[in-house]
Amino acid sequence: MKKIPLVQYLHGLLVCDDFDIRHKLQNMMLAVALAGSSFSTIKSFALDYNISRSILSLFATLTVFAAFYISVILRKRKAASYLACILIDLIIFPLLFIFSGGIYSSIPLWLVFGLVFPWFILEGAGCYVMFGLDLLAAVGCFVVQIFFPQIIAEPPAGDIVVTTAVDMAVGVAVIPIILGITVKYQVYAFENQQRKMERQEKQLIEAMKSADQSNEAKTAYLISMSHEIRTPINAVLGMDEMILRESDDETILSYAENIQSAGQSLLSVINDVLDFSKIESGRLEILPVEYDVRQLLHDCYSMIIMRAEKKNLLLEVHNDPALPRRLLGDEIRIKQIIINLLTNAVKYTSAGKVTLSLDFTPAGDNDILLQITVRDTGMGISRENQDILFTAFSRLDEMHNRNIEGTGLGLSITKRLTDLMGGEIGVNSTLGTGSEFWVELPQTVRSLEKVGEFTVNRRSAGDHKKEYKERFQAPAARILVVDDVKLNIDVMKGLLKNTKIRIDSAYSGRECLGLVRKNSYDLIFMDHLMPDMDGVETLKNIRSIPDMPNKDTPVIALTANAMIGAKEKYGALGFADYLAKPVQSDKLELMLLEYLPPELICPVSEKTSAEKKPSPVHEEAPVLDAAQGIRWCCGDEAFYRQILGMLELGRKTDELDSAFRSGDWRMYERLCCGLKSTALTVGAVRVSQLAARLEAEAKSGGIGYIRENHSRLIDFCQNLDRSIGDYLYRNKSEGEKY
Repeated sequence: MKKIPLVQYLHGLLVCDDFDIRHKLQNMMLAVALAGSSFSTIKSFALDYNISRSILSLFATLTVFAAFYISVILRKRKAASYLACILIDLIIFPLLFIFSGGIYSSIPLWLVFGLVFPWFILEGAGCYVMFGLDLLAAVGCFVVQIFFPQIIAEPPAGDIVVTTAVDMAVGVAVIPIILGITVKYQVYAFENQQRKMERQEKQLIEAMKSADQSNEAKTAYLISMSHEIRTPINAVLGMDEMILRESDDETILSYAENIQSAGQSLLSVINDVLDFSKIESGRLEILPVEYDVRQLLHDCYSMIIMRAEKKNLLLEVHNDPALPRRLLGDEIRIKQIIINLLTNAVKYTSAGKVTLSLDFTPAGDNDILLQITVRDTGMGISRENQDILFTAFSRLDEMHNRNIEGTGLGLSITKRLTDLMGGEIGVNSTLGTGSEFWVELPQTVRSLEKVGEFTVNRRSAGDHKKEYKERFQAPAARILVVDDVKLNIDVMKGLLKNTKIRIDSAYSGRECLGLVRKNSYDLIFMDHLMPDMDGVETLKNIRSIPDMPNKDTPVIALTANAMIGAKEKYGALGFADYLAKPVQSDKLELMLLEYLPPELICPVSEKTSAEKKPSPVHEEAPVLDAAQGIRWCCGDEAFYRQILGMLELGRKTDELDSAFRSGDWRMYERLCCGLKSTALTVGAVRVSQLAARLEAEAKSGGIGYIRENHSRLIDFCQNLDRSIGDYLYRNKSEGEKY
């Protein structure tokens, strides 16, 4: 085994990493002092005439050694410090001063060292006290030299010069070495600490960069997730909205309401994740508006009643009849809080009932505290689980509740929304007997009209289908909808059918540029993510074309990327506003009212919706599920045939082949994405599934799988194209042209 060199061993012993900076300094000072004291003792016994001086020098050496042993070996820094300060500085040095010749010796230098020693190794009050005592001892030595010189011992006359010179030489050599090493080590320690801090700073910067990259990756993932999920939901909920508007068949309406409920549940999961991300980044805004409390209760009841009935739960709503009907607050966030609490209550209650109560207490001339309480007869919450109840991504008793849906974000978001609105939230619960959640929110009263009893209002409202009625008509208005997915454009046209607005469509940025050069539009809806030329680039080109009719036309970003700061982001890119997919008809009409010229808006008269019966479903082709496709098209077979006629599968397969041959996998991914949703819309499930798989492989770099299955997709598309042609030929009505 290789031996450790002596110097390396001593260095490791004195400045062990277990020691702090003061301990290391003390060890080094004691080591040098021990060497100097040992030399002085040897010199004293060899050359000195005074046995008392020699004994004191030996005692000093032993004391320094004891302090060194206690500090280095036993690792007791303070004990060694006080031993050295008290015995050596206060006792041995003054006695050596007397027996060594006073100022004619090296002891005055050691007295100076004794005064410096406490500053290096002691801290707090002990440092000041020890320094004061050392100073008194040193001053006392010089007082004795001046006023009582007879006490000071002197060497024989013949030896005084030699003895004094040798003694002074030892002191001059040893003490500066001690102080020099001490200062040098302090500088070294400071520089080492600075280098360590620089390394830590560098690591911190790298960690921050890594965190930023992770955050960007998370944001990119959320954007991708939002886009991938919202795009098909846009079609589902849009078509479902048209079914609810136009159908009078009770069975179909029941199916449509279930689709709407399931779609909204899926949207709530997405919104939970996005809302949490907004709150985490501090970008979620509270927007107070005037709202109707009666309508708020009605909406919350309607959104939860079906879930409660599926579990055979009784849903009760109670309110203080004197509660003011019109309040000022963020209606959307208040509704979100109530829905979150009711949803949780229904999820965790297997039998009994869930009760929503709305009360208030006055909080000023025009202010109240709105008190929301949700009680259930469910499983209850243990005391320890109540402590983590509002923590993000936490779910209670996950082993037993693993079949209960949810992200674990609902209560965390509810708590943060309550805090943002200046309110309070709490829970009272006992395990096995149910729970009670309560929220208090400050609100401003806008009307003294009382809300009355909800149960009466609910009963008078009835359970019949709510008739859709457009807010306005604008037959003179002309808008352009730009989206690379035809189904999305069809949904927009269907939602705006009753407004009689003239709608032009473009399926790419380049097609859009061709239309805006020729036609004048009152408003443009522009999809963000499109192949070849996206919405941002298209908008820049529109604004840069001189002398064109749409240079100042408002452009609304139509996007599935409903992410943090979307409004600010699209505003900075030049868009007038943005509309998130899935498009909600109410928000769409409100946006049109805001941006269309007022002179184009016409009020509508009361009318009933025209009766519309779904056409019979024809037989199913081998690769084309026509029945499913017709259901996607509101049961309207003519509409379905119209969509089939617009598919242009030949062009799509040519584009896919071109992207495949050129190795443009990003374009290939986008084309598969469009084909996936389009094929599913018309009932071509096999084509949709394969396109979805190839899209995922293109995104993840699975080029081998694409090479093996591309021709299979092309064959599927060609078979589908033939099946569509056969279907259209068999079901061609007289006078129709395709």
